Formats: sequence, structure tokens, C-alpha cells
Amino acid sequence: MANRKIFLITSLIISLLLIHIFIFSPLNEPEKNAKAGPLGLSDVSVPSAPKLPAKDSTDFEVFLENPVIIFSRPGCPYSAAAKKLLTETLRLDPPAVVVEVTDYEHTQELRDWLSSISDISTMPNIFVGGHSIGGSDSVRALYQEEKLQSTLDEWTHNKVLILPTD
Repeated sequence: MANRKIFLITSLIISLLLIHIFIFSPLNEPEKNAKAGPLGLSDVSVPSAPKLPAKDSTDFEVFLENPVIIFSRPGCPYSAAAKKLLTETLRLDPPAVVVEVTDYEHTQELRDWLSSISDISTMPNIFVGGHSIGGSDSVRALYQEEKLQSTLDEWTHNKVLILPTD
């Protein structure tokens, strides 16, 4: 009888310890050294559909919930080159979201906001995981140097893949 009580008490203690370890494990905590985006986000959730504010909104932060977003200006050859690379030449999963800044009523405010969080005032302005990686020349260089996937991995925590094209 005493052995049975010891066994039950030991089992209970082990169970409680395992529960405690599982709940308070460092594996369940955000990375201490994770790089945060301009809004302090250390992780990017992959949306099922693009997250876009209303066309008349000035709540631009919602844009950064998209893993890869290209802020573009119609008629700009650099914007066209970046869009072609990230939406046609390459197949991203999830796909890059293209935002034509002129589609928004507050175009200048949107451009000012982009400049304030990225120090880039030209188009395109490409964000990966909430971080600006630059424009067309920057993304082209990453692609040519075969560093684009590692950049996507770093800034989206491995949530965006470059898939083989058919």
C-alpha cells in the first residue's frame, strides 16, 4: 500500500513538472534576439487574403501585416520591374501584394508614412516582414546574388517561399 502511494505521488509530481515545463518553456517564448519591424512586430502572420486598409483610410500599418508587399507607382519603370520579378518571374508563396499608392485617396500621406518608416521616398518600396528591403535595384541584386530566399526567411521567419516556376 505504501509503495502504491509513493508511486501515485511521484506520478503526480512528474505530471505537474511536465505541465510546468511545457507551459513555461523558453520554446513558447518569442525569440529574445528576433528582429522587430518598424511597428515592433517580431513575427509576421501569413494572412489568407491580403490585408489592405480602405482606400480612404490613413491606417497604413495594416499593410505591414502582409509578408511581402510592393508599394508601387503606375507608369514607373522601376515599379514595373520589381512587380515583374516578384509576381511573374518568381512564384512566391504566399504571393507578394502589390499596392499602387495612387489608388489611395491619401496618396501623399501614404508616401510620407512609407518614407518615415523606411527612409526611402522613391517607388517602388518593397517590404518583407514589415521591413523595407529597398526598391527594384535592391531586390534584383538579392535575386541575382541568390540571397533573396535567405532574406525572405530572415524577415518573415521562413513563412515565404520561392517556388519553382513551371
